[in-house]
Amino acid sequence: MTWLSFHRVRDLPWAALAGAVALLIAGVFAAFYEEQLYQTQRAQAALGEAQTLAASVSAALSFGDRNAAEEYVRPMLVNPGIAAAGIYKKDGSLLTGLARDGGRALSPRLSSLTAMTNARELVVPVVQSGTALGWVYLRLSPEPRATRLSRYAVVVLLAFMAIFVIVGLGNAQGRLARQSESLSAANARLQSEIAERERVEEELRQSQKMEALGQLSGGIAHDLNNHLMIVKGNLHLLKKKLSLPDGDRHLQGADEGIRRAAALTQRVLGFSRKQSLSPVETDLNELVIGMRDLIRSSLRENIETEPHLDARSKVLVDRNQMENIILNIVVNARDALPAGGRVAISTRDVTLDDGGASRGFALLEIADTGVGMSPEVQAKAFDPFFTTKPVGQGTGLGLSTAYGFVTQSGGQMRIRSAPEEGTTISIYLPALVSEETSMGDRNG
Repeated sequence: MTWLSFHRVRDLPWAALAGAVALLIAGVFAAFYEEQLYQTQRAQAALGEAQTLAASVSAALSFGDRNAAEEYVRPMLVNPGIAAAGIYKKDGSLLTGLARDGGRALSPRLSSLTAMTNARELVVPVVQSGTALGWVYLRLSPEPRATRLSRYAVVVLLAFMAIFVIVGLGNAQGRLARQSESLSAANARLQSEIAERERVEEELRQSQKMEALGQLSGGIAHDLNNHLMIVKGNLHLLKKKLSLPDGDRHLQGADEGIRRAAALTQRVLGFSRKQSLSPVETDLNELVIGMRDLIRSSLRENIETEPHLDARSKVLVDRNQMENIILNIVVNARDALPAGGRVAISTRDVTLDDGGASRGFALLEIADTGVGMSPEVQAKAFDPFFTTKPVGQGTGLGLSTAYGFVTQSGGQMRIRSAPEEGTTISIYLPALVSEETSMGDRNG
């Protein structure tokens, strides 16, 4: 079912409900119209009989012949719709009149000497040659209750049918609204699951890419390191063979090149998670406090620092490598703040889902208010040799080395950034479980 057809079905009960209400209103108006039409036709029929009687009794009125007049009045009572009939003189006094058995007797005088027609009684003048001779009076019988009820029963039945339809459609509308809410909630859950799956798949692809790059770069770094050792050894033998002094600038230049190349291979090995680490129990708060002067000297005067050190857990990491990573990220934050700004360094304890089980981590975050990263740059930030800095100002191994070190230490590293909204680097390191915590868990 398409979105448009679904909304048409959803709107159908309201349209039918409006139709039922319109039907009820139309039925009431039709009943009212029929009632008015019935009373009008009844009055017109009685008026016709009164006019016929008036044309017949003119002679009886002229001579004041009561018996003759009564002979004309008596046939009027044959009509069950007439309750009483009478002939009144010109002055309004009664000449003759008859009423049905049990009915109200005629009044001895007319209350008003004018023509009158309504739903219950009527008065018609008797005129001969333009001269008024008297009056004909008819009183109509009340409509039988059974007749009236039978006519109203149709309206009542119509009203009940409309109410039934309205209630039924209201319930249908309620069920449809609940189904719509349920479908909306299910659609929202589905969209959320799709987004979560896409995120997990993207993280898996990134992890596989980094793993492949790590294996490739690690193998290259090992081979390069071996070749550097051969070059260094032969350079040492050449120095002895030629009896060159230790201060020879050519030898010093060669040694410096070998040292830089060795440092580069170490950083590549760090990214590939194949470097040798010396992990020790470390308090991240103390580590950051101990680097306070170094961090301050690495930043410019127009950059403020904000420490928020709330972590209680300790971690097991290579302390020297961790200091290098923090310093490298701070320097990157400085480069992202050409006009100054703020760098916040915070630690806190968090719990993450690690392989289906909750596990405690110590979180170290370094956030800046700098230029931020585009989604394209952010997707490649951990790739080795990827950099946005000018040539000669960066190797592109800073974040990739940090990523490799954190992963080798059993942790996770994430980036949250947007253009002109700054960058936050989050490092999650497994928290060490203290003996007191372990004892508490066992006792509990």
